[in-house]
Order: sequence, then C-alpha cells, then structure tokens
Amino acid sequence: MANNKFSLDRSKKLFFEIGLNISDDKLHDVFDKYGRCKISRDGQIVTVNYEDERDADDALSAVNWPSITKQKEWNGYLFAMGLPITTTDDELEKMFTKFGKATIGRFRDTATIFYEDRRDAEDAVRNLVGAKINGSKMRINLIM
Repeated sequence: MANNKFSLDRSKKLFFEIGLNISDDKLHDVFDKYGRCKISRDGQIVTVNYEDERDADDALSAVNWPSITKQKEWNGYLFAMGLPITTTDDELEKMFTKFGKATIGRFRDTATIFYEDRRDAEDAVRNLVGAKINGSKMRINLIM
C-alpha cells in the first residue's frame, strides 16, 4: 500500500467531484489502467466501481487526484461511505467539522469531506473509525 494514502476500510467504489473540463475519455484514461471498472457520471459527481477491491485501493493510492477534482489545494480529503439516506447535512457537518474547518459534499450514501489542514483529516479518521451514524457503520478512506 502506498505511503500517500491511509485507507481504513476497503471498498470497490470510489466517489468524488470533478472539474467541469474533465471528459469521460480522460476519466477512463485515469481509472481503467488499475483494473476493470464501470464509471458513471452525474454532472460533476463521478462514481468508479471496480470489480476487485484491490484495484480500487491501487487507484486510491496512485491517482493524481488534484488533476481531476475541483479541489485546488490537496490537504485532507475523506470519502465517507455507507451513510444512511436519512442522514442530514447538519448531522454530517456536526460529525466532521468538530475536527477542523471542512467543506462537505453529499451524494446518496457517500460524502466527500475536504479539510483545509491535513492533520484535521487525520484526526477525523482516527476518531471516527468504526463510528456509526443513524445506526449504520460508515466506511472512511483518507486520501493525501
């Protein structure tokens, strides 16, 4: 596993927000090289679903994320997955902003959390491992 990524729970699905100028061809160029996957896009929201979780882990570790996402500075970026549909934006904000200044985006059962300070993201992950929200255990991946 690469040193630039700390993964706490394995998943075959990657979820993120991209810049408007990223084409579908570019997305396939970036992600297909790590394994068989299906890429779906809803505007700027992209889901990459790999057949093998090891391929997803490889992509998480190796992709040059700032080159394809809307995030200009890449300090601390989390994926939170497995969130109940009933979870409110206020609940997410309360859970994640107690570790530092963060911007939170939500799509179905997944949230992206951008921290201004990488240490805040690391604190969030350390404190939220195994955490439940509305009765469901969420999965967290920290990308750095």
